[in-house]
Amino acid sequence: MSEEPRIGLLDRTTFEAVRTEYEPKWGAVLSAFDTEGELVFGDYPPGVDQRVRSAVCLHAHEAVRWGEVPFDLLADGGMIWVVPIITNQRPSGAVVASMAKDRLFPNDDDNPAVDVHAAAQELLGLLEEENLTNVSLLELRRTSHMSERRRAEAIHAVKTHSLDFRNAYIREEPALMAAIRRGDREEARWLLNSILVVLHFQAGDNLGLVKSFFLEIVTLMCRTAVESGCDSLEILGNNYEAFTELSRISSDDELGPWLHDMLERLIDAIRSRRNDSPMAQLQAAVAYMHDNLHQDISRDEVAAVAHLSPAHFSRVFKKEMRESFTDLLNRMRVDRAAELLANTPRSSP
Repeated sequence: MSEEPRIGLLDRTTFEAVRTEYEPKWGAVLSAFDTEGELVFGDYPPGVDQRVRSAVCLHAHEAVRWGEVPFDLLADGGMIWVVPIITNQRPSGAVVASMAKDRLFPNDDDNPAVDVHAAAQELLGLLEEENLTNVSLLELRRTSHMSERRRAEAIHAVKTHSLDFRNAYIREEPALMAAIRRGDREEARWLLNSILVVLHFQAGDNLGLVKSFFLEIVTLMCRTAVESGCDSLEILGNNYEAFTELSRISSDDELGPWLHDMLERLIDAIRSRRNDSPMAQLQAAVAYMHDNLHQDISRDEVAAVAHLSPAHFSRVFKKEMRESFTDLLNRMRVDRAAELLANTPRSSP
């Protein structure tokens, strides 16, 4: 008795289960090929010519290399997308979804009737559920590829436009600080990398110069974190520890990871602070105002009680309390005066 064919962990039963779930929903035809382009499960779909079959092996390897599901055109104007079957972090075959032109473009125009990207992601998810592919590996490869591409683009910009670090920093700094305030890690990393590429390109082996610019960047990043509501004492403590680490760094290779670690810490602090209820932050401030109405208290003084920067305190206070700090303070004092007046015994005539 001949052994049942398999592609990695994919057997006929599993393939048929995936096909039964996938094909009716998307109107695509599934087939499974090995890395030599030979059909193992399913039927040759219409429009899949020898060129496409020969390219299946390449598509599977490219998917693992770049972390993206590749697409290819069919001879009849339709399309295929290829999800690799991954065994031990290497492609052992692929599940190919094909869609004929009349299904993809029923109106014979340039507007597809099917979201092929969504269809590809769902097929990827189905194969992951069956432990036939490795989505984490693909995501890691995709992220690495995007990082390298952006780095190459930044280097090209430096060489082409003769950017200097100061101009590059001035140009990118507002967007970087805005991304930090939003807690947008991906955008902040990209902008920080753009700045670092220009800095390293121009500073070369001058480690002291690079460190001095790093200190400037971190100072602004920390100020942004405090303005976003982070505890200034906590940030100061983290800074002291980080700057001690920086003083010990003796090679250029250690600097980039140090700065990125600082970025991650600050974004973590901002996100953690945002998880606190704004009203919880203001309760201590309002209690302090209530207990010190007879004193000449200032906004900055009360903001420190709430562990917020004065500017951020004013914004949060107005949003949550529906009136400004000054208006509430004046109203509390008027109410206290009225209360004292009502409770003061009247003198006899």
